[in-house]
Amino acid sequence: MEYMTPRERVDAAVALRKPDRVPLVPNFDLYIARHAGITMRELLFDYAKAEAAFERAFADFRWDGNHLFIGGSGPYMQLFFWQDFRLPGVDGQGEDEIPQMLEAEGEGPEVYEEICRRGFMHVYTRMVRKYYPQLRSTGGVLRFMMGTLPYLARSSLFVRKWERRGIPCLTGGALSFVAFDVLSMLRSMADFCLDLHRHSDEVLRALAVTNRFQIELMLMQTRPRWVRYCHIGSARPSGSFISPGMFERFALPLFVEATERLVAEGITPFLHFDADWTLMLPYLRELPARKCVLYLDGSTDIFKAKEVLGDHVCICGDVPASLLSLGSPEEVDEYCERLIKEVGEGGGFILSSGCSTPPNAKPENVRAMAESVKRRHA
Repeated sequence: MEYMTPRERVDAAVALRKPDRVPLVPNFDLYIARHAGITMRELLFDYAKAEAAFERAFADFRWDGNHLFIGGSGPYMQLFFWQDFRLPGVDGQGEDEIPQMLEAEGEGPEVYEEICRRGFMHVYTRMVRKYYPQLRSTGGVLRFMMGTLPYLARSSLFVRKWERRGIPCLTGGALSFVAFDVLSMLRSMADFCLDLHRHSDEVLRALAVTNRFQIELMLMQTRPRWVRYCHIGSARPSGSFISPGMFERFALPLFVEATERLVAEGITPFLHFDADWTLMLPYLRELPARKCVLYLDGSTDIFKAKEVLGDHVCICGDVPASLLSLGSPEEVDEYCERLIKEVGEGGGFILSSGCSTPPNAKPENVRAMAESVKRRHA
C-alpha cells in the first residue's frame, strides 16, 4: 500500500478505511513530565516547560496524532472541575503530586428544579465560587481570568501549530462532558444514582437543560477553523455504575444529541470512555456512523467492541496502564500485535494507551508500544 502521511493515516482510520498501517495516538498527558524530568507543578503551570517536554516526547516516539496536552492548564482545571480539585503545589499539595478530584456531594436534589428554573450557568457559577472563594469578588474573577484566558488561547494555537505540521490533534482543541457526567459530579455519583430512581422526572428535565448548555460549550470551543475534533470524556454512565436500561433512558439520548450536533458542524466527536462499557456497546450504534472515535481505557472489552461496532465507529486504545508500568517490552509488543491484527483488521483502529500513559510507565515499554505499529501492518 502507498505511504500515507500521519493526517491521511488518522483520517482513514476515523472513516473506517484501511490505512497503510495502524496509526499511533498515545495519551501522554502526565507521562511527558516524568519523561522530561519536570514536576507535575511545572507541567500544569509552566507552559514553556510543558511544551518543551511534549516536543521531547514526540522526538523520542514519533506518533501520528496528538492526544491530550495539558501543559499550563492548572488555572483552567480549577474552572473546568468545580468540585474540590487538588493540584500539585497548590494549597499544600506536593510539587509532584498527581492532580485529583475529590468525590463529594456538592448540591442536594433540589438542584434539578433550580437548573430547570434558572439555567445551568447559574448553578455552575455558584458552585465555582463555593469551592474557590477568591472568585467571590470582581477583582478575584478578573485575576482568575487573566490566568485562564492565556491557557485557552495557547491551547487553540497549539492545535493550529501541530495541524500545520501535519499532526492532527484529536482532543486538544475542545474538551467537555455530556450532562450525565456533569450532574453526577454536582451531586456525587452515589447520590445521583439514587436520584435516578427517586427523582427520575426531575433528573430527566435537568439533564436536557444541562446538555444544551454543554453542547453550546463544545461548539464554542470548536469555532477556530483548525479545531476538527471534540473530546467528550465519560465514565459515569458506563456499566461500572448503571444498568443498560438506565443508560438507554438517562444517558444515550445525551450522547446522540451531542454527537449529532457536532457532526452537523463538521466536527468529529472523540469519545473518551473510561470504565467498563461492554454492556452498553450495542446502544452506541445509535451514534453517527463513521463519524466518531471511541477511545477505551482497558476496562471495556475492546475485542468485543470491534465485533459490535467495528463497522460503525473508529476504535482507539487500549494498552493498559498496568502493562506499561509493570510489564516487559516483550509483553507490550505481544499485546500490541494482537490489537493490530484483531482490532485493526480491515481498518477503523487507532493504537493508543488505555486512557493515560501512567507517569511511572517504563520508557522501554512506551517505546515498544510506539514501535509496534511501525513494524507491523494490520
